[in-house]
Amino acid sequence: MIRVQKTFKLLMLTMAVISLTGCASDTENVNPATSPSTNPTTQKSRPSFAAYAASRQYPADLPKVEETDVRGEVEYQLDVINFVNFGKKDLSNVEVWVNEHYVTFLGALPMKKQRGVTFHVLFDPAGQRAPSRGVWVEKIELNYDGQMHSVTVHAAD
Repeated sequence: MIRVQKTFKLLMLTMAVISLTGCASDTENVNPATSPSTNPTTQKSRPSFAAYAASRQYPADLPKVEETDVRGEVEYQLDVINFVNFGKKDLSNVEVWVNEHYVTFLGALPMKKQRGVTFHVLFDPAGQRAPSRGVWVEKIELNYDGQMHSVTVHAAD
């Protein structure tokens, strides 16, 4: 019986190591099945997101406006920010800034549609990925039409 328990523990440990190793790849693509986003703009490799962020600086000089047509909801358990455009027009060339530090390119945000951004595609200008746990979203801004649009942050239920 002791031998069976040791074999079982060894098997479970091996499976855990294999699953963790598979999750650590920097070259894996963001999986559309685990992301609520079906936006092709956000279906790139992680190094692509890091390179994009490295080419960006927080646009502090842009005019700031309060965004009333887009809702942002943070699902901390899933590490995702969901956006819904309640406005009367599609938004294009949308860049998402979180806490004035992490950035990603969302692309289009059509009216009456939801787009999700996982924390795994948010990088800082140094190319460092946002932590998947422990990031508290205090501020979300959308950069489009030459302005920084401040989005009210809601936590998911």
